[in-house]
Amino acid sequence: MILGIKNFPVLLATLFALALDPAVVDGCTDTSGAFVHRNRERAWCSWAKKDPTLTVSRCSNNDLYTVCPVTCDSCPTPAPIPSSPTAPAPTPCLDTSGTFDIDGTTKNWCNWVKKDPTFTVNRCSTRNLSTFCPVACNSCPTLAPSVAPSHAPTLSTPAPQAAPVTLPPVMNPGTCDCCEKVEGKIDSMEIEVKKIQAIEQKVSTIDSKIDALMNYLMPPSTTSVPSASPVASTSAPSQSSPVLEVQYVGNPCGSFSPGGECAECTGDCDSDSDCAGDLRCAQRRSSGGEELVPGCVWGPNSDSLRFDDSDYCFLPISQPGIMNYVGECSSGSYLCGLCEGDCDSDSSCEGDLVCVERSGYSAVQGCTGEGGSRDMYDKDVCAPAQVPSPTPPSPTPDYLNSLIFNSNGCSGNSPCTNCEGPCSTSNDCEADLVCFQRSASESVPGCVTRGSGDVSGTNYCHEELTNGMPTYIPGDLTKRENGLVLSTGLSARIIAQTGSRVSYTNGGRSASSFHGDPDAGAVFEDTSVTNTGGWIYVSNSEKSVGGVGAITFNSNGDVINYEMILENTSQNCGGGKTYWGTWVTCEENGSSGQVWEVDPALPSNSQRNFPTVLGGTGGNYESFAYDARDRFNPTFYVTNDSSSGSLVRFTPDANTVQQAEQSGDYSNVLTTSGTLEWLMLHPVSGSAGDASGTFSWTSSRNTADSNANQFYQNTEGIDIRNGLLYFVTKRSKHLYILDLDALTYTKTSTVSGAFDGQPDQIKRILDQDPESEMLYFCEEASSDNGIHARDYEGNFYTIIDSDTLSSETTGLAFSPDNKHMYISYQSDGLIYDIVREDGYPFGSMRLDIKYHAD
Repeated sequence: MILGIKNFPVLLATLFALALDPAVVDGCTDTSGAFVHRNRERAWCSWAKKDPTLTVSRCSNNDLYTVCPVTCDSCPTPAPIPSSPTAPAPTPCLDTSGTFDIDGTTKNWCNWVKKDPTFTVNRCSTRNLSTFCPVACNSCPTLAPSVAPSHAPTLSTPAPQAAPVTLPPVMNPGTCDCCEKVEGKIDSMEIEVKKIQAIEQKVSTIDSKIDALMNYLMPPSTTSVPSASPVASTSAPSQSSPVLEVQYVGNPCGSFSPGGECAECTGDCDSDSDCAGDLRCAQRRSSGGEELVPGCVWGPNSDSLRFDDSDYCFLPISQPGIMNYVGECSSGSYLCGLCEGDCDSDSSCEGDLVCVERSGYSAVQGCTGEGGSRDMYDKDVCAPAQVPSPTPPSPTPDYLNSLIFNSNGCSGNSPCTNCEGPCSTSNDCEADLVCFQRSASESVPGCVTRGSGDVSGTNYCHEELTNGMPTYIPGDLTKRENGLVLSTGLSARIIAQTGSRVSYTNGGRSASSFHGDPDAGAVFEDTSVTNTGGWIYVSNSEKSVGGVGAITFNSNGDVINYEMILENTSQNCGGGKTYWGTWVTCEENGSSGQVWEVDPALPSNSQRNFPTVLGGTGGNYESFAYDARDRFNPTFYVTNDSSSGSLVRFTPDANTVQQAEQSGDYSNVLTTSGTLEWLMLHPVSGSAGDASGTFSWTSSRNTADSNANQFYQNTEGIDIRNGLLYFVTKRSKHLYILDLDALTYTKTSTVSGAFDGQPDQIKRILDQDPESEMLYFCEEASSDNGIHARDYEGNFYTIIDSDTLSSETTGLAFSPDNKHMYISYQSDGLIYDIVREDGYPFGSMRLDIKYHAD
């Protein structure tokens, strides 16, 4: 029944009449001593237990007003209504015929319904009745027939039968003279009703609360009988059971409910004590709409409620083995059974069950039904002690190609990668891999054992080797040689030192001493007919009288020549390779600084004696890179190590590029006028601290220099991979990644290592070279500089370190066959040749940026 505001005066009048009649209030007496009388709303008799050991917390006779309470386990013995000292007690009336309809439509007094199966209403209600009419629903009073009022409720479920009540002797049965004796009170109450009607407009805002109140007074389903069990011993609700919609009636809901207790599916409750009978308060913590209320549904009037964190009363059920929220379990209230929650610790669980922490609707061993109708989001459940998956030991750090234990196992549908297990046969491994069978902790060829993923007796997928067992373990710094601390399996030799002539493999030496302050370097194939298979390592000199030197190697990696191939330049710092095989070297020399192109195969007297157009009016130029995905529309970039030095972009003349592509002679691409532009960053909120934003290019260098001073001072290393431009800033120690197509950028710190936490970026770089397994880069710090690397997963490795050399590492490059790594320690003036002792190649990929450690 939904009662609107227009019925509110009738309701208040009735409640007011009951409040005026002391017989109603005192009509029940506690004769057993087991309960204490509590009349909360003065509308019916409520009883609360005195004895805390009793299993029933309260006995409430919501439907009866004359003699109460009904029997409810151990409720007090009802007592007759006392007679007035000056007048005989009113006489209850009995229905002797059992054939009459509702009466009292004008008086709103005795409302009775005949027990005729043809009628839609089959219960006897005394909700508006006070003292003088009987309570037994098996008989109705003998009154004049009348038509049932239009607001009479339609009930499909019989009300619970009240226990037989002892009544005083009946006087004049069939006439109901007793009911007529109260008409005087009705007249007086009509005056009160008129007064109440005057305030009808003032209570219009609580119409929804009145609806909820009357739904509680006449619920659509049968009230549950209190049980001694903490969880109702029933199965899941049947399809025919009524489904209640969640209703928000107020906070706390008890303040808006008769008797101070909330009905099923109503809220907001704060604890189980706010809920009626066996109901409990479903504690919801999420505001994302994931948490349901067991046994209740979100409907048209409550769907928006699912996105707040209000709590609602619900009826717990028992369904062992199935995920089931039964309330907030604890040793002080009730314990959770098998697959029940929410538990906070093992002490919240029955017997030997343990509390298993969950995330969302995660599965739990020994339970089913995760995410079901009774499973609440993020609730921990009690379950048998969990059998852990094999847990590998962790005696040492993990290195590249360390064994990986996959708890899900390997299969043909989900094959394992190199050094991953457990596998049963080679069909469980990716293509070209085989399953290496182990009985204990045997070494797996090509993989690193004794790591956290090495489980004794487990088989692992691996690549069968054709050149013996690899011994290189990146990051496992175990070997000291020539002032370096090397990863296991590496060997280092010094091939050049500042101030000394370079020794050749034939016993000879270079005509000139090796240059000072070696900086950026690169390797080029030697195309001369006299050195087939050989290569050239070029190295900048950052001295005030600088230039570029070149060391030539034969096909075995032996040094056969050294000479300066560019002279009369100053402070040659960084640089970069062109895609046509020349070296671009940058002068870090203020307004005099320029950008030069050098052919590594030519001697110094055959090089061009003028710079490229990239340097413009000068600058502290650092490094060079290009984007030639479209060979007819390439762009070239140079960094500027100045607080107001903007990054340069050069777009060459289209006709010059076309001629170069047709002829194969690219000598004019960087020396012919084109378009010079400079980088403008636009942080997302305009702050230098923003980690992302957009960018553009401007033809105004002054405007861009001001932008660089604000957002990206002192740019150094630069490289481009697959449309992503990477550059680092020395002063702020940041790595910028520019998407050249989307014109967006991101910024991260390089203090803890380049690409820290960015495996996706590394993977995009490494994916371009299937032979590459790691991305190597140099380090610039105050001490203990070295060479570092990142793998596909973003793991950081120190490949080479030194506790005796303190200058920055520069000039990282690899031979064409990737078997030689070249590095320099700048201030110490040392050039190293690093090789793997097992003869295998290094991953070829390198990045022309430096890792700023502090």
